Amino acid sequence: DAQDIEVHIDVKFEPGQTPEPAAFAQAILEPWWVTDLDNPMFVSANLVEALAAFDDLAEARDEPLRTSLIWPRFTPDESSTVTGLKHEVLKSLGVESLTGLARAAGAEGIAVPYQLIDYSGALEARSAGIDVRVWTLNSADLLQEYCDWPIGGVITDIPGEAPCG
Repeated sequence: DAQDIEVHIDVKFEPGQTPEPAAFAQAILEPWWVTDLDNPMFVSANLVEALAAFDDLAEARDEPLRTSLIWPRFTPDESSTVTGLKHEVLKSLGVESLTGLARAAGAEGIAVPYQLIDYSGALEARSAGIDVRVWTLNSADLLQEYCDWPIGGVITDIPGEAPCG
């Protein structure tokens, strides 16, 4: 049934390159609400301020909206390897947890690259009621690997290859 399909919008906010968060949220959500479809909406963003703008607009309009923090935030001028290593160190020291990051952002979920997710972190977050999504799984082998993980879903460019229901 088409109403069972969840619409997931992945927002990449970059200060100075995209509209301010409130304008960005309005430009994305208003056209969606005009369609008046029953499908649930899920917005992921890489910046807490962007998530807050989406939440504020949805609340003002009394529209349902679930949000997810994209973690870690890769900035255009920083190596993704350095960013990943920095956050892995913080996570291993107990300074960052997926649950804590999502809650601090006011988000219902967190989206984490497969290179940085570990089973225990996913289990902890899921047990705390945090929706965990793993990105970007673009091979059948990677998709298969996460079938039995405690996650809400995967993000892929090849959905027809997903081996698990």
